[in-house]
Amino acid sequence: MAAAGQHQPHACPARAPRPEDLNYPSVAVPHLSPTGAELTVARRVRNVGAGAAAYDARVDEPRGVAVDVRPRRLEFAAAGEEKEFTVAFRAKKGFFLPGEYVFGRLVWSDGAGRHRVRSPLVARVADTRKKKSRLSIA
Repeated sequence: MAAAGQHQPHACPARAPRPEDLNYPSVAVPHLSPTGAELTVARRVRNVGAGAAAYDARVDEPRGVAVDVRPRRLEFAAAGEEKEFTVAFRAKKGFFLPGEYVFGRLVWSDGAGRHRVRSPLVARVADTRKKKSRLSIA
């Protein structure tokens, strides 16, 4: 126990986590590669229901971006149980808008349709085209 006014040392991580890895309900990937390389993020969720429950994933993909959720079904045996899932993003060649943010959603729903958990999906494919300077140098 520290005395008032004293602080315990804190060890910072060697590398700061990527913003997209923060365990928020929304999933945003602002630097998706235009080459089609996959970028995967993980999320951890907790069953806040009264007991056992199962939820199936449905994805409305952002325009020009393929999204894959694994697993597609989360099965909870009890209230308070935690599960992890991943969301993989990949730019669809020829179908994305470089430098533009596009939006979709991930919806987890139970079989009875009584419960739906929605998470916004936001992606931006990096614009690797060379930009012309607006300044003319004489």
